[in-house]
Amino acid sequence: MELRFVARDGENLVLESDDGQRYHLAIDSALKDGIRANPRVTEANFSPREIQNLIRSGLSVDQVAHQLEQPASAIEPFAAPILDELRFV
Repeated sequence: MELRFVARDGENLVLESDDGQRYHLAIDSALKDGIRANPRVTEANFSPREIQNLIRSGLSVDQVAHQLEQPASAIEPFAAPILDELRFV
């Protein structure tokens, strides 16, 4: 299920699912900290080839993310094909 932002209602975000069900998410310190913990990638200082070579060398997605100072979500799309490849070897 995916949720999309609809509105802000006081100290809550109103989210809606594909079937129209609405959910309220409290804007609390945990949510704010979670958002800050995963900054957007503003400038790529790595190449897909570099990520794939690091994954092939045995590093995990989290280790590569730490080494390249990027969130794991920026690494996963490039790592996925190599992880699939390694599962079949």
